[in-house]
Amino acid sequence: MKQTNIRSVAAFVGCIATFGAANAVVLDPFTTVQAGGGAGAPWSSISSSLFAERRVQRFNDSTASVGSGAWTFAFTKTGGTANLAYRQNSSFSTIDLSGIASMSFDIAVTGTVNLNWYLEDQNSANLIQFGALVPVTGTGTQTLNFSTATIDPGFDLSAVTGMTVQFFTVSQTANATVSNFTYEAVPEPATMATLGLGAVALVRRRRLKS
Repeated sequence: MKQTNIRSVAAFVGCIATFGAANAVVLDPFTTVQAGGGAGAPWSSISSSLFAERRVQRFNDSTASVGSGAWTFAFTKTGGTANLAYRQNSSFSTIDLSGIASMSFDIAVTGTVNLNWYLEDQNSANLIQFGALVPVTGTGTQTLNFSTATIDPGFDLSAVTGMTVQFFTVSQTANATVSNFTYEAVPEPATMATLGLGAVALVRRRRLKS
């Protein structure tokens, strides 16, 4: 009987994972070509489903640009930095992200880079991916899960003013390509209830068969 229940729960978890993957929405398609600049890099309008503007920054002999479906950057010495920033407008208008559960992007790195990824609200409080810089190597997916992120006291997810993804050099020479930038919405109660009923029915059916 225990085996049956474990299998049923596993099937239910699989349903939730499939549901999440199927409902990922593109955050930034990286189709707006944009060259990186320094501290005064310009903001550009983009066809993002969340933020209206984006800018690309690079510092200390690094390079960075967006185009052809990806954000690419390269470092030639220690101290390089590449930033990808998002906002609504220059007036710091807020955006309600309380309906978002997580954000993700694929990355392929040659060398090693450190990642810092955060959201800022109208109170200048932050929601950060982790509490410290995260080393990134090789090929994989990075996810900012709002339910497990480090959150400053008073952070308001319904009044976000901007988001920044930052990479810093670890190895002297490093480069990376970021693509498939998406987000996942929080499942609606009705959807979760339907999944729950499906799991109950699955358990019952397996019990009857046993």
